[in-house]
Amino acid sequence: MAETIPMAFNGQLDLRNAYTYSLPQIHNFLADVVNQPGFYGISINQVSELVAIRGEIIRLR
Repeated sequence: MAETIPMAFNGQLDLRNAYTYSLPQIHNFLADVVNQPGFYGISINQVSELVAIRGEIIRLR
């Protein structure tokens, strides 16, 4: 029996597929989330934190 993994980011991201993302795909996804937070179920109040997290991920790569 296969394990059921819920979709992330308001049902927009299959984590099994995301696991195989290349670095450019990760960057593109993060940029899209920052630019369209509502689509991914993120409150406008959380965007500044999201931008900071994205910046740290890019810096640490």
